[in-house]
Amino acid sequence: MPRVLTKKECSVVESLKEAGILINMESPEAKEVFGRPEEVQGFFCSDRHADTIAHLRKVLGCNVLHPVDFYGGPLIFAKNYREHRTSDMDFVYGNIVDGMELKKLQHLYVGFHAPCGKADKYGHSIIDVVSWIPEVMSHFIEGDFFKNKEVGCIFQFQKEGKEDSRRQKSYLLDVQILTTFIEKGGLKKTEY
Repeated sequence: MPRVLTKKECSVVESLKEAGILINMESPEAKEVFGRPEEVQGFFCSDRHADTIAHLRKVLGCNVLHPVDFYGGPLIFAKNYREHRTSDMDFVYGNIVDGMELKKLQHLYVGFHAPCGKADKYGHSIIDVVSWIPEVMSHFIEGDFFKNKEVGCIFQFQKEGKEDSRRQKSYLLDVQILTTFIEKGGLKKTEY
C-alpha cells in the first residue's frame, strides 16, 4: 500500500493552505475558477490515487478528462528532478499540444501529488516538489500554444483518515501566490 503523508509533510500542506496557495477544489471559490468545461486535458503522475480521474471529473464538472500520465509526470519539467531530460520534456509537451489540438480542448490541468513514489525513489521531499511547481507550470502558462487557453494547477494529497487508511484531498494551487511565497522564503519557514 502506498504511503500517506507524514506529520511533517502535513505541516507543509497546512502552511500552503494558510498562505492561500491551496484552495479546496470542492469550494465555491474553486468552482468559479474552473468554470464547467465539457472536456479537459490533464497531465498527471501515474502514481496518483486510483480514483483521481473520476474524482477530478466530478469536481471539475466535466464529462471527459483526457489524461496524459506516466510515473513522475510533470516533475520531468523541473531541472532539479533526477529524471529531468529535455528530450522527454519536448515529447510530452508535444503530445499534450497534439492532444489538445486534435480534441479542440481549451483547458489543461497539470496535477501534482504527494506523496509521490518517483519523488520518494530519488530522495526528493515534498518541499522539493512544491518548490518546482512554478518552474514546471511556466512551461505551460508561458508557452505560445497555451496563451489563449485555461491552464490550471492541481495538488492532491494522501492523508490518514479515520474511516479508512487513506483520504484523497484535492486542491487548486495558485501558482502566483506560491511563487511569491517561495521568493519570500515561505517554504524554508515551514516546520519540515
